Amino acid sequence: LATVLISESPQLEELNLTGNAIGNKGGAAIAAALPHQRRLVSLGLGYNDVTKAAAKGIADAVEALISFCGMPISELRQGRLPLVQVHQPNVRRPWYGPTEELLLQGHGCGEPGAQLLARVIPKLRGLKAISLYDQRFRDEGAEIIAMAVARYPIPLSFVMLARNEISSEAQDHIRRILPHLDAEHLRMDIAGTCFSL
Repeated sequence: LATVLISESPQLEELNLTGNAIGNKGGAAIAAALPHQRRLVSLGLGYNDVTKAAAKGIADAVEALISFCGMPISELRQGRLPLVQVHQPNVRRPWYGPTEELLLQGHGCGEPGAQLLARVIPKLRGLKAISLYDQRFRDEGAEIIAMAVARYPIPLSFVMLARNEISSEAQDHIRRILPHLDAEHLRMDIAGTCFSL
């Protein structure tokens, strides 16, 4: 696949490699090949367990795309939140308006997505909350997101990282990174529920 991507022909506009067990070796090869695909605007690479240096390489290679794993990267890069259905107030989570919350769920973007999101979070104006559940973040990705949230100019009041694969050690570290958020406003449970017990 990387050999095809390196060639000048065909020039792809969209490529979906979601759920192909690409791993780090494949991720590094794809990251090296992507600059040759100058017409590429959308890449689906979710659910592939790409981590560490391969994740950073992919994030660097796809930063200029319109879409990565279904996430509207170009909108976010310009400081615009994607339009989402507004949650109605309920007992499980605070209510935020469509211009106050970055709500992305179920993209499975993993560590490359965490790298990209950490780069755009500081550009989002008026942000009060982030809900990034079911992204296949592991420890490193979740910690990268937490550090980006900690650097945001105004402390966020709600961070949802549930349904990700975050170890208890990394959860403790994230709580130290974001000490202003209590368990009700920083949610990281792995079991699949989107609310704290």
